[in-house]
Amino acid sequence: MDERQIGKYRWSYITQALITLVVLDLGVYALGGMWLGYAVLLPLLVSSLVFLTIELSDILLWSRIVKKVPENLPTFFMGVSGFRMLLCVLVFFIYYFTAERQAMLIFLCIFALFYVAMLAHHALFFSHDKSK
Repeated sequence: MDERQIGKYRWSYITQALITLVVLDLGVYALGGMWLGYAVLLPLLVSSLVFLTIELSDILLWSRIVKKVPENLPTFFMGVSGFRMLLCVLVFFIYYFTAERQAMLIFLCIFALFYVAMLAHHALFFSHDKSK
């Protein structure tokens, strides 16, 4: 795969991730914050930062691996899944120790939505073999 194709896939992934993030942010804020009156700003901010960090690191690492050692892509995909899960569990426990019970339930719902969106975006984008 040449540098031009890798750059195209990288920007496509980043664009899709940003669109997904904006849609989720607007939807959660509109539903939770405006209609239901819940305090969703902090859970939304934390979930968005985790989503953006993982998505950007994912594609930047993928672009380096596909250039240098494309035969290691299966290991990369397995490692990303494990790292994503562990990082999200860590963030969840940090929030658990700093928030009260009602805030934790709201955070869990919002964070789970972002986590599922992240999994779906990753799976759908990489379901086609982009190493060829």
